[in-house]
Amino acid sequence: MNSGALAFPDRHTLLLVVLPIVLAVALLLSLFFERRRPPLSSRPIAVGLYRILGAVILLGTAATPRPNMSMHLPAQEFAGLNGSPIRLDSYRGKPVVINLWASWCAPCRREMPLLVDEQRRHPGVIFVYVNQGESPEKVAHFLAGLEGRVVNVALDERKTLMQLAGVAALPATLFFGSDGQLRTFHVGELSRAALLRYVESASEK
Repeated sequence: MNSGALAFPDRHTLLLVVLPIVLAVALLLSLFFERRRPPLSSRPIAVGLYRILGAVILLGTAATPRPNMSMHLPAQEFAGLNGSPIRLDSYRGKPVVINLWASWCAPCRREMPLLVDEQRRHPGVIFVYVNQGESPEKVAHFLAGLEGRVVNVALDERKTLMQLAGVAALPATLFFGSDGQLRTFHVGELSRAALLRYVESASEK
């Protein structure tokens, strides 16, 4: 790739980052030019406050971390709960579901049995459970209370995968195709119907 070429933002970036910033600037500029006009008694001060509030909300929206849709299975190696290291890009060749979770997260705890059950029902799909920021002891204690065997549990004590994926909340589930490319994602608790739909999407050639 020519490093000197101009890099234009993709559609995802335009809609979620660039557009809110442009709208926020437009709101603030309209307020600035309106202040230079003669005051009108019929024009309440609240209108200006609403514009400022709207600009702040838009800028906050643009600054919110967004899932990185250009992401591939990363080459980072994480410590496995069973002592064996887990390198995520080694699963390339099969659809991969990566669940980012923590035991303190109530939605994470609620959806875990569903993920474990679907892991058993879909042997052709790799499920990886990457814990975010907790100690091996705490993770093992939580998993010991679950029905069913949870395999492929990795420890990400520095939460590097959340940063790579561009997500800021748990649980977050990433669905990769067999080519290692991120196909889709879900932030929040999964329903069975949504999980099956995402797995089918990631499994498509």
